[in-house]
Amino acid sequence: MKYSLISLSLVLSLIFFCSKDSISQIGNPDASTGVILGKIVNIRERPDLKSKIVAQVKEGDHIPLIEWTDKRETIDDNNEPWVKTRLDSGVSGYLYGAFVFDLGNFYGRYWSEDTCSGVIVRVKFFNTNRYEFIEGCAEPGCGDPEVTEKGAFTIAGRKIILFKQHGKRMYIPPITELYLLKHSGKNILTETRKGINDRSYIKSDTCWGWKQ
Repeated sequence: MKYSLISLSLVLSLIFFCSKDSISQIGNPDASTGVILGKIVNIRERPDLKSKIVAQVKEGDHIPLIEWTDKRETIDDNNEPWVKTRLDSGVSGYLYGAFVFDLGNFYGRYWSEDTCSGVIVRVKFFNTNRYEFIEGCAEPGCGDPEVTEKGAFTIAGRKIILFKQHGKRMYIPPITELYLLKHSGKNILTETRKGINDRSYIKSDTCWGWKQ
C-alpha cells in the first residue's frame, strides 16, 4: 500500500509538471518560420512573378524561411523582396515577401501601440512563449513605465492567443488575442483579423496598430 501511494504521488507530480509547462510550450515556432498572410499564396520556381508555380500555401500556414533574396518586385502597392522556402513535401521555391510574416522579427522586441493620449503601451513576446505588457504615462513626473501584466501565449495560424497569469493592465482594456499582419513592408499586429489588402483599420492619424 505504501509503494502504491508513492507511485500515485509520483504520477500526480508528473501530471502537474507537464500541465504547468504545457502552456509555455504550445506552438513554439522556430525563429526562421514564416506565417502566410494571403488566402492562397503561390510558391514559384524562381523569384519572379512570371516564373512557374510549383506549389501553393494558404493563410495561416507556417513554413520555413531559408533566405531572403536581394531581388525586389512591385506588386500592387507593395515593393518587397522574395524569400526562399522548402516545404515539408520537399518542394523548394520562392514566395513574395508581402504575403509572409517573418517570425524572426517577432520575438524579443517591443511592439508599441500609439494611443495618441500620452500613454505608453508596449508588449514584448519571448521565444519561450511568454509575454509582458509595459505601461506608463509619458507626462513629466508620472514615473517610469512598468510591467503591468505577464503571461503565456501561443500562435495559431495568424492569431496570437494570450493567457494572462499575473498583473492587471492600467490604460488599455483586456486583450486576449492579436493578429499578424503586414503594411507597407512592415510587420504589424492588429486587434481584429484583417486581410492583407484590407486598409479599413488605418485612420487618418498615426494611431493604429501595434508596431515596432
